[in-house]
Amino acid sequence: MSIRQRTTFRFSEDGDDSGPVLDEQEQEELINDLRQHSEVRNAQYVLLLQVLIAVSVILQLMYLFSGTRESPFVAILLPEATPSKPIPASTLFIAISLFLHANLSLSFLSQTHMIRRSVSSTFGGHVPLRYVFLFVASAIAPLLSSVLWQSWADLLWWSTTPCLVYFMYSAQCWFDEEAEAIRGLEKMRYDAKGA
Repeated sequence: MSIRQRTTFRFSEDGDDSGPVLDEQEQEELINDLRQHSEVRNAQYVLLLQVLIAVSVILQLMYLFSGTRESPFVAILLPEATPSKPIPASTLFIAISLFLHANLSLSFLSQTHMIRRSVSSTFGGHVPLRYVFLFVASAIAPLLSSVLWQSWADLLWWSTTPCLVYFMYSAQCWFDEEAEAIRGLEKMRYDAKGA
């Protein structure tokens, strides 16, 4: 007596019917595997992004507490240049930048994270802020630096926060696209009775 496995009929316009037909359990296992790999990879990327934010915060604090208010980029890229005058209200712009960094860090914590929930409840659910606001708030200092004709190293320094905001926005979009792709796979499940 031979055992015969039943497979479902699949119509293909090309006549190519290669590839396995997965039953419901196999589909569920595949989607769960993809979701787990995505979560592990995203957790690693979030850790890397948090480290990047921390390094940027350290540089911002170094600038804030330096007596000369010379940007780290000027010290590294133009060591023999005479220090340029800092932009007006540079302390305010550093404070805004540090606030934006904290906001970016919060945006990469999960919705259920204790810190994010407590900060969000303190500010009535308005934190983390939308990226549009972050882009506008971070663009004021480099614009002022450009208008005041500061050195390119100073302009580069003041542009680090908008670049970081854009980088974090791109990473968030990538995370969202990956989550949407997995949800799309869940919607594409098919009924393969007898497969």
